[in-house]
Amino acid sequence: MSKGQIFFAIITAMIAASGLVWTILSWLRARKPDGPMIAVQLATGEIYDQQDQLIANFPNGNRRNMHVDKIQPTNEKISRPRKGAPHPRDVSKQPVNAIFVQNRGKTAVSIRRCEYLTPILQFEPQRAASRWGDVLPKRLEPGDEAILIHERTEMRVFLNGVMRDHGVAQMLMLPVVTLGTGHEVSANIPLVIKADMTDDEFAAVKNFDKEVKLEPPNEFLDVPKRRRLPWQRKPKKTLIARNFAED
Repeated sequence: MSKGQIFFAIITAMIAASGLVWTILSWLRARKPDGPMIAVQLATGEIYDQQDQLIANFPNGNRRNMHVDKIQPTNEKISRPRKGAPHPRDVSKQPVNAIFVQNRGKTAVSIRRCEYLTPILQFEPQRAASRWGDVLPKRLEPGDEAILIHERTEMRVFLNGVMRDHGVAQMLMLPVVTLGTGHEVSANIPLVIKADMTDDEFAAVKNFDKEVKLEPPNEFLDVPKRRRLPWQRKPKKTLIARNFAED
């Protein structure tokens, strides 16, 4: 075989190999799942309750200032302020957690539940936990977004009570949403919760509801400098969907 024939055979083999690689990549792209691609992002912030205006602060430093709808509109009248006093619309606000759930997939999906997980318990906020945002269950079409808002004032009291019962100074708390398909998707980053109420402050607070689904205590109660939860959850017979949120 001449040198020209050898060179031609090598070129032909390289072209054939390139074509095979391209075919495999095209096949892999075609097999990309068309199911739900859900991003769950957690923010903390405040709602100016008379204006229904949410200011959400994300862990990466981004901020969103947006109008949110009331779940149960009220006809509460605002008394006229004294001359020179600030208007109640400008000063009345509530601290909240805001959970943004985005459907980035090609098919519709429904959000069935939203829970908070900690090393010592898990609990599900009820509708009375907030007057704003979306109510579950909720269906999201491709490109839709749901905003779940939970007021933090009573949640702080509740968590302080639970942490006192367990002798815990601080812990991680991670929101997790359950889809209609059974998939669970966690938020992009957990919250660090501290038992920050004094004895006098805690004693002055009225009784609160402690109806929760208790989980066995976990040995990992300290908060390490890691993004993900340091404890292991009890295995479930459900699939865990990827969180496509950007940090």
